[in-house]
Amino acid sequence: PRLARRMASDPLEAVRQAAGQALEATGEATACAAAFAAALGDEAAEVRCLALAVLGRLGESVAGIHAAAVAARLEDADPTVRVAASRCLGCLAGAGEGQALALARRLDDEDAAAWWSAVEVLSQMGQTAASILTARLEDPDPMVRRLMGTALSHLGRSARAHMAELAARLKDPHIGARRAAASALRGALQERAGEETGEAHQHPQPMEGLAAALAGALRDEDFLVRRRVVEAVGGLRGLAWPTEDASRSIGDTRKVTEAVTFALEMLGDGDASSRFGAQEALRQLGTSMTIQAALADNLSHESEAVRRHAAGAVSRSGSLGGCGAALRGALSLGVDASSKQDRSADVRASAAQAFGRLADVAHASELAALSGLPSPEVAAATATLGGQLPRR
Repeated sequence: PRLARRMASDPLEAVRQAAGQALEATGEATACAAAFAAALGDEAAEVRCLALAVLGRLGESVAGIHAAAVAARLEDADPTVRVAASRCLGCLAGAGEGQALALARRLDDEDAAAWWSAVEVLSQMGQTAASILTARLEDPDPMVRRLMGTALSHLGRSARAHMAELAARLKDPHIGARRAAASALRGALQERAGEETGEAHQHPQPMEGLAAALAGALRDEDFLVRRRVVEAVGGLRGLAWPTEDASRSIGDTRKVTEAVTFALEMLGDGDASSRFGAQEALRQLGTSMTIQAALADNLSHESEAVRRHAAGAVSRSGSLGGCGAALRGALSLGVDASSKQDRSADVRASAAQAFGRLADVAHASELAALSGLPSPEVAAATATLGGQLPRR
């Protein structure tokens, strides 16, 4: 078309640029994608930027075959062209490993806009980009570490292979870097929680030490770090399934128990969102044997608040699971339980609510015994159980 020829060869820059704009405005850009790709070599930076913008808007289905030519513009002498090239690659969903590596070179760009545009596009590009961004988590500049963590937080499951590096950043002296690392872990772990549990068997290594790192970060002085980490804890349920290595399974169980303990403590956090996040994390952890065992252990924790919240978590889980004996002990139900009765009336009340809500007809005598417990708090709790208590 005449306009394509004008864009390619007119001696006036303004005419070449106007011809390219007219091609897009008249709907001919799709048919002339090759002409726009050729314009990437135009001597005028404005024309090169226009060509990149149009190719980006044409998308992967039309302009994907020109991804390599677009990536070459990342080395352009003009920083505005480098920015436009990064953004164009972000629109070409099929841009692969070669283009990601080309973008990686822009992470050393002296122009701030070109640097940031490369980071933004890498945050959409999957596992290769995740490796590139992770390599910068050790940067001496705390703002770079923060921005790398923020970019990784947008990658979700693509960042899961780098959870160990992200967990290490939970101890970063810079508060922004810790917040960003916590966000990235939350994204990776929350996506993991929605998958089939069998995948935890296929990727055990990134999970090594993760529960302990999250548990430690739940004591961070910054409430946003605590909030984001406790929201990530729910994704640890992948650890609750036994692995082929029995010793690893035992070790993971202990780590999960520790993380569950801290999540229970977070239910008493001063930040309301952290409390909600802790409750949601415990709900996501589900009713697997490991989590039930962790809750049962916490029913005898030295902290009254942890014991009370553990009973509440059992109640919300919807299953007694392996917690029945611990709840009976707290309530002194059964012949051998008298020495284990919890000394706190509040804990006994929470335990009574959990047991009364979840026990079935097989525990009819024990349910009936709840209404006879002397504590007024327990009596009030059992009164709310309605028809679940059998007639005596």
